[in-house]
Amino acid sequence: MCGKVWEKESMNTKWLPGISTAFFGCLDENVFRECADAGIKLLEISFGSCENSDRVDFPTAKRLSEESGVKLWSFHIPFGPFDTVDPSFIDENKRKYTVEKFCGYIKNAAAAGVETAVIHASGEPITTERPRRLEAAKKSFREIAEYSKNLGVKVAVEDLPRSCIGHCSDEIAEILSVSDNIGVAFDTNHLTIQDNLDFIAAVGRKIITTHFSDYDFIDERHLLPGEGGIDWKRLMEALDRAGYEGPVIYELSRGSTNNISRKAPLSAKDIIKNHSTLVSYRQPEQADYFSAL
Repeated sequence: MCGKVWEKESMNTKWLPGISTAFFGCLDENVFRECADAGIKLLEISFGSCENSDRVDFPTAKRLSEESGVKLWSFHIPFGPFDTVDPSFIDENKRKYTVEKFCGYIKNAAAAGVETAVIHASGEPITTERPRRLEAAKKSFREIAEYSKNLGVKVAVEDLPRSCIGHCSDEIAEILSVSDNIGVAFDTNHLTIQDNLDFIAAVGRKIITTHFSDYDFIDERHLLPGEGGIDWKRLMEALDRAGYEGPVIYELSRGSTNNISRKAPLSAKDIIKNHSTLVSYRQPEQADYFSAL
C-alpha cells in the first residue's frame, strides 16, 4: 500500500466521509484498502467491548493509515461489559478503574495519531440512582478530559438511547460543563426522548464528530441513511447552521441483522454514494430495508 501521511495542520474535515470499523468487524490491510479505493478519508476504531479493544494493534494501524492516506480520526472507547467499565459507577473503586482503563486506551490511540476519543457516559439500565450516576459520570469525564488534553486528544461524549446517561441535551450539557476539552459525538440514531433537530439547536456548537445512521425514532437501528425516518435534508442544514466543521462518520451494519434485511452486504462505495447525497443536502432515496423491521 502507498499513500501520503495526513498533516494535522492542513486537514479540512468538514463533511469528509468516514466510517467506523464496526462496519468491517476488523482492522487490517483490507479495511484500509477498501476505504482508500472508495474514497473514505477517515476511520474510527471501534470494537465495542474491552476484550476486543484490548487486541487493537495501534502501531500497525498507524502504519497502514500512513500508507493508505486513510486517517485514524477517532477511537471509540469500549462500552462494555457494563458491569466492568462504566464512567457513571457510584462505587468509587469501580469508577476509578474505568477511568484508568479508558485513559490507557487514549494513550495508545494518541500514539497512533488519533485526536478524538468517543465515550459513552454510562451503561444501562439506570433508574432511581440517575442523579448520582450523572454526577459520577461528570467526575469521570473531568478526569479523562484533563488526562487527554495533555496528549492532544479531544474527548467526545456521545448522546445515547433509552435510560443511558446522556440521552438528552440537558444531560450532555451537564457533562460538557466540567471541562473545555469535551465536545459532543452526535449519534443521529440514538435520541428517543428528544428530536434530533432540538438536540442540535441545544448543543450543536459543541459537536466535534458524528455517528451517522438512520432509525425509526423508537430505538437505535443503525440503518443506512434513507432506510429509516430521519429527514436528512433538515438534519444536514441544522448541522451547517450550528457551525459543524467535522466529518460524516458512518456507524452502521454492513450486512443483515435482526433489524435489517439486506439483499447484499454494503460496501465502502455504497457509503460514498450515500454520502454524496447527504452533503448535497438532499434526502437519500428511501430503501425497502426499513419495512423489514
